[in-house]
Amino acid sequence: MLHWRWTTPIALLFSGFLMIGSAPAQAQPSTDRVPTLAEQLKKAGARPGTAFERLIKENQDFSVLRADEKADTGRVPPWLKVIWRKANPDGHYTAADPTGGYPFVLKEVLEWMQSHQDLRPGLPDANFEAGYDNPPDGVGTWDEDLSVTALATSIGTNYRISGSQSSPRSESDIRINYWNPNQIIGASNNISGSGFQAQFYSLDGGTTWGQTTLPGYSGDAFNSDPTVDWSSDGTAWSSTMGINSTGTILKIRMYKSTDQGRTWTYDATISGSQTNTDKQMVWIDHSATSPYKDNIYAIWHNGNPVYMNRRNSTGWLSTPIQVSGSQTTGTGIGSDVKTNSYGDVFGLWPDTGSRGLYVVKSTNGGTSYGTPVKLATTYDSYDIGVPAFNGRRILIYVTAGAYRTASKNLVYALWTDLSGETGCTTASNEPGSSVTSACKTRIWFARSTNGGTSWGTPVKINNQSGKNDQFNPWLVVDETNGAIAVMYYDTVDDANRKKTHVYYQSSFDDGATWGAPVKVTTAQTDETGSGADSGNQYGDYNGLSGYAGVFFPSWTDRRNAASEEIWTAKVTDSGSGATYSLSGTITLSGSGLSGVTVTAGSGSATTSTSGAFTISGLAPGSYTVTPSRSGYTFSPASQSATITSSNVTGVNFTATAVSTTYSISGNVGTAGATVTAGSASATSDASSNYSLATLVAGTYTVTPTKTGCTFSPASQSVTVTSANVTGVNFTASCPSGDLQLTSGVPVTGESVAKSAWKYYSIVVPSGATNLTFATTSATADVDIYTQNGAKPTSSSYICRPYSSSGNETCSATNPAAATWWLGVYGYAAGSYTVTGTYTLGGTTYTVSGSAGTASATVTAGSASATSDASGNFTLTGLAAGTYTVTPTKSGCTFSPTSRSVTVSSANVTGVNFTASCGGGETTLFNDGFESTGWSQVDTSGTAGSWTFATSSTYPTTSPHGGTKLAKFNSYNASSGSQTRVYRSSGFAVASSYTSVTLKFWMYHDTGYSSRNDRIQPQVSVNGTTWTNVGSAISRYSGSTGWAQVTIDLSAYKGQTVRLGFLGISAYGNNMTLDDVTVTAQ
Repeated sequence: MLHWRWTTPIALLFSGFLMIGSAPAQAQPSTDRVPTLAEQLKKAGARPGTAFERLIKENQDFSVLRADEKADTGRVPPWLKVIWRKANPDGHYTAADPTGGYPFVLKEVLEWMQSHQDLRPGLPDANFEAGYDNPPDGVGTWDEDLSVTALATSIGTNYRISGSQSSPRSESDIRINYWNPNQIIGASNNISGSGFQAQFYSLDGGTTWGQTTLPGYSGDAFNSDPTVDWSSDGTAWSSTMGINSTGTILKIRMYKSTDQGRTWTYDATISGSQTNTDKQMVWIDHSATSPYKDNIYAIWHNGNPVYMNRRNSTGWLSTPIQVSGSQTTGTGIGSDVKTNSYGDVFGLWPDTGSRGLYVVKSTNGGTSYGTPVKLATTYDSYDIGVPAFNGRRILIYVTAGAYRTASKNLVYALWTDLSGETGCTTASNEPGSSVTSACKTRIWFARSTNGGTSWGTPVKINNQSGKNDQFNPWLVVDETNGAIAVMYYDTVDDANRKKTHVYYQSSFDDGATWGAPVKVTTAQTDETGSGADSGNQYGDYNGLSGYAGVFFPSWTDRRNAASEEIWTAKVTDSGSGATYSLSGTITLSGSGLSGVTVTAGSGSATTSTSGAFTISGLAPGSYTVTPSRSGYTFSPASQSATITSSNVTGVNFTATAVSTTYSISGNVGTAGATVTAGSASATSDASSNYSLATLVAGTYTVTPTKTGCTFSPASQSVTVTSANVTGVNFTASCPSGDLQLTSGVPVTGESVAKSAWKYYSIVVPSGATNLTFATTSATADVDIYTQNGAKPTSSSYICRPYSSSGNETCSATNPAAATWWLGVYGYAAGSYTVTGTYTLGGTTYTVSGSAGTASATVTAGSASATSDASGNFTLTGLAAGTYTVTPTKSGCTFSPTSRSVTVSSANVTGVNFTASCGGGETTLFNDGFESTGWSQVDTSGTAGSWTFATSSTYPTTSPHGGTKLAKFNSYNASSGSQTRVYRSSGFAVASSYTSVTLKFWMYHDTGYSSRNDRIQPQVSVNGTTWTNVGSAISRYSGSTGWAQVTIDLSAYKGQTVRLGFLGISAYGNNMTLDDVTVTAQ
């Protein structure tokens, strides 16, 4: 079978990077002639017979190009220019503009085609959950701890958030959730993988990371240019450029995630009808004091002009606003957008024509913008070649920041440019590939102190004396204290100017002075050596996010000559070095409450027995202090606290206990009975059913009472843990002959005096096809009478056989759903057995569950079954009625000893027992997926699904035991789809056990050996957080068949445990599980 499942073949002609990375070494063609077709194919690395080769051959009409752009200079090959010009004939293709009128993203287009020469999308990328143990391909790999401190700046461990990838990842963004700093999202290009944007997320403050990809939008062949951010409701947002299958339509798409970045859905196309967009940047107004809080702003260029759009509570503007004017004479590529606490919006961009950097401002939430203001003039224009980055070249990208208080109104700009020193002031001075050139690049900074109206003279923040180059900077303002942080690449540690480190700098005086640069990376990156992605190299920008003194940069990294990856590190920067504390007390009913976790920014503490807490190591700034503990609410829910130059005390909260309640329900065998459990009470209805509500977790004695009635059993002990308890049933025996019958269950030893009546009732459900009352084994002539809804008399009845024998029968076809009565009249005094039986459609049913041990005999009425090797049993041929189900086995005891089960109109599952047998082994959990109680949730993507079936296909599989198995659809689910099947309720593991063992059966097969479909066993002790236990088990094996897996769960003694199994698809065959048991010694 050909395992290749495209939903629709996409003629993906264009989507990727424009570079020459895979082309073999060659002599460059002369710049005064058009290269031959053979030269073009060779340089592009087009393989014979591919769609890529055919595309190049079909676009050789160079008459549409100017004479000076027909040569293959390596930036955009002539055949690609032909394709673009034909699709966009109205563009401004002038030699005066360094872009030539071509989008910068055409570099991505070429790289995509070089890595997808069939011009089809790649296979879906694998998804991995945050905190995934034993991650494949190294997802979640830490490098050595740097342990660097400069002033008050400390650099944490380098962390590869993209994992080890066979396809390059570059050009990234990252953002801390200001309202929950433990949540961080990131994104990067993924051109030569599936083509769709890679998304990263952390739920624990950057300690562990998961990853997924954006879903492709209709008509898009791949994505480029990632951005990410958060809104205050916890929604994560990500923008990308959607590029069509011919590379000629470029649109900006916005996506959102409501599960912290695990999965993403399409939101809008924010570029309207534009089709020539490039280099968008997005920012969300995070400030609680802003009148436009949570507005989302985007900026980009479409052709030459610069546009902006915004999303408020009513959505995006239908038509983007052009913000560049006549001052922008070239292309406004490399823009940024930021806001301040007053809601002012700033859009900044470079102009490739005038070499000016421009800023516009909106004071009405992005409804309109003022006239552009020129903040600086650059020495170079568009891009710069340096020895470390001379393939793709440094894009002159401006990154911005803003900070406003009652006394400050600051706006910042940061960019890469030539150093401005003698011999380094024009594009002709660029060092290019020359390591000896005296010209070099530096990071430049400018600021406005009056809200962007005027700007100071630009300065270099780190002007070393050497010939090193700095590039790809990014800037962020810590909105809690106004600190400015920047990151960038620097070749200062390599005399040959080819290897880079990432450096970090900050300013705590509004940019007036800058701290010493601090090295972030623990290993260098060389994008000029063998195996480098020479087309994309570092990409055009990096990411940097910061909140409350903690910063996370993201960058493209190729340490150890690996493929390009995305890395980060936690940077803690308190400026002057002084840190302070926040402290307070949490009380419950006037006494201290211990065990409460209190967070403030990235700091946290746990309350002591007196309820006191102290969060230390906090830099000056504003913090949201939030307490949390399961089972409690707090007043206030959170508090704002501002640290200036001293510790803050008295941040107090009051706790209120909140109890989760459950119910106990069942049937007591008679109407109007009072049922109690603790202080809870309920009355059984006309069908004898009851439900006790608002019960907290605990053990209860459930007792039914009714005047004149006795119940069997008299009471039952029921333990409520974390779910409602059902099926707590009783049999009632009431006076004056008013005995309620159970369908199909004979009542022996009954008697009636001469000329006396004795009455019996039975509740007939809807759907019954027959009702039969009978007296048998009669010792004298007793007569029976029946009636519906009332007791029969000698003159009011439905059926009266009136025979001379005491053994009489009355039947009713399709009896009404009601209480039916049987009257027995003593024509002569005698004894008898009485039975009432109704049938539902003439069908019989089953009762199944786990006996907790193999070879146990389980009985219910006259039915009997023996539990299989996994402890499962099924009792068959049972008519509707109430049964006592009892397991027995020599040397074993069972809990409970028996269970009352009512069969009405469906099979009954989940009738489970715990067995304690010789040898001291106790079965804590046993399930073969025959019962309910399993739920499922997608953790990555939405294609994965678990089903409980009697068989499975791909491969063909029958259950290991019982009648059902659990199947995960990895045959159909795209690679990386992950879905957890899990128990909705848990089981207690006593701390007295010496060992606890999980065992289950998994089916293995020999199909699709390269597709690593796998199942990861997991455990949760709170129903929310899931922890991997043991290693993920691969479906593929050298042999076919069921194999048992054993995992030690002894670490969970003394806790209540829920089991889960995470199915991880690699697009191979389906995976099946069966017969899950947990035993303890």
